[in-house]
Amino acid sequence: MTNISDKGAYNIVTSLTKCTNLLTLILDFWDNSIGAESNFDLGSALSKLNNLQTLKLDLRYNCINAEGLLELGNGLARCTNLTTLTLYIQQNIIGNKSVEYLGSALQNCAKLQNLSLDIFNFDDQDENSLEPAAISNCKNIQNLTLNIWQKSIGLQGAQVLGLTLAKFTNLSVLTLNLQINKIGDKGLSCLASGFVNCANLSNLTLNLADNQIGAQGASELGFALPNCKNLQNLALNLDANHVGSIGILDLSSALIKCLKLQNLKLELLQNNLGLQGTSHLGSSLLKCSNLLFLEIKLGFNTINLINQSKLRTRILKMKRLLQIQLSWSLE
Repeated sequence: MTNISDKGAYNIVTSLTKCTNLLTLILDFWDNSIGAESNFDLGSALSKLNNLQTLKLDLRYNCINAEGLLELGNGLARCTNLTTLTLYIQQNIIGNKSVEYLGSALQNCAKLQNLSLDIFNFDDQDENSLEPAAISNCKNIQNLTLNIWQKSIGLQGAQVLGLTLAKFTNLSVLTLNLQINKIGDKGLSCLASGFVNCANLSNLTLNLADNQIGAQGASELGFALPNCKNLQNLALNLDANHVGSIGILDLSSALIKCLKLQNLKLELLQNNLGLQGTSHLGSSLLKCSNLLFLEIKLGFNTINLINQSKLRTRILKMKRLLQIQLSWSLE
């Protein structure tokens, strides 16, 4: 939908109030000059959809303020049968108080199992504005996706996020997109300590590109991963960091201990791995006994063509693999 403005949004959400038996609702209001008034109407409409189980709202690039989000939150709070929620609301004018409104609303959604959020404010000078903490009471969540791009959350933000994740003991699927956030080694350590207690975690996606992570951070992550005893699928993006040969040694050695790992995707562009680092990686992968699918990106790691060929030959010896992708480019 495009250019519907407040009036158009009002007409749409008003019609929803008649759909009392609606189970699934998807609304895409991206870039429509929608303001607080429309969110008041939307919140009111949602409060009447008592049977709603799945809701996806895309409200990005509008003019929603804190008052508008408050009204939306009030509506969400009444959707007590909600099990799946996807909410995109960045690029509005909602301010830090939005966190409290959203958190209060989600606390009432006791049946919520699948949650996907684009984090829209993250003021590292105000601990009350750290939005991951706002969802910490949603303890029945099994599938969680948080997109926190280019917010410079730093160490404090990573600490809050780690403490929040530790409360989600029922998690089976976790996706964290944290690229360009300056969390550093200590931040990654805090983050890893959060999901280390998620015993049911089977799918983990971590996008940590360009986060000033070095060997110590990679080692801390490596220490945490084997504690996820049921981990089967791992996608790890550490592009544009400083992992180095020592960091990749510890990280790849940890992968051997992930005994149920079947699907592995590693993106390690620009990490100064060198010959020694890639050699360690190759040796460790050979020992991942249950691995079936493997994708690795190793561009810009000062590896010459001869050693690239050696690594490829080593990986191709893994006869159990059903699919292999090995790339030395930026693609």
